[in-house]
Amino acid sequence: MALAGLVLALNLAAGIVAANVSSIIRAAPQYQEQLEKILHDLPFGIEIEDVPALSQLTREIDIKPT
Repeated sequence: MALAGLVLALNLAAGIVAANVSSIIRAAPQYQEQLEKILHDLPFGIEIEDVPALSQLTREIDIKPT
């Protein structure tokens, strides 16, 4: 009985995670477009000819532990 409850709880948690991941994947292009617009419109006091795309920035960021 306890094992069945644990399996049910894990299945429910996996379903919630999967739903969240898929909604994030669907929304990502909209967030990227908005972020790129915000970055382009920021008044830095200097002119930036080409604002890098979010995909370019993420390739440049190293999140590995040092």
